[in-house]
Amino acid sequence: MSADSGLASADKLLGLAKDLKGISPDHMNMVTLPVSYDAQDAGRVLPLTKASHQVWQALRDDRPIPKSATENSVAARTDTPVSAGA
Repeated sequence: MSADSGLASADKLLGLAKDLKGISPDHMNMVTLPVSYDAQDAGRVLPLTKASHQVWQALRDDRPIPKSATENSVAARTDTPVSAGA
C-alpha cells in the first residue's frame, strides 16, 4: 500500500483532515478501485483497467459509480489467496 506523494507531509494530511471535518458519514460513499489478484504474486493486486477508468470518469463527472465497474473486483469477494499468517 502506498499513499499519494501529494500527501507526503503531516501538514498536508492535517489540511486534508480539516477539509473533511465537516462532512458527515451520511454524505460519504466509500469505494475500492476495481482490482484482480496478480497471477504472478497472489499478495499483489492489479487494477481492472476498463472498470478503473469507469470509476475515475464517474468521479471526474461527479456521477455515481456504475455497479458494473466494481462487480468483478476482488474487493467484493470474501476469499483471498493470501494467508493471514503471511
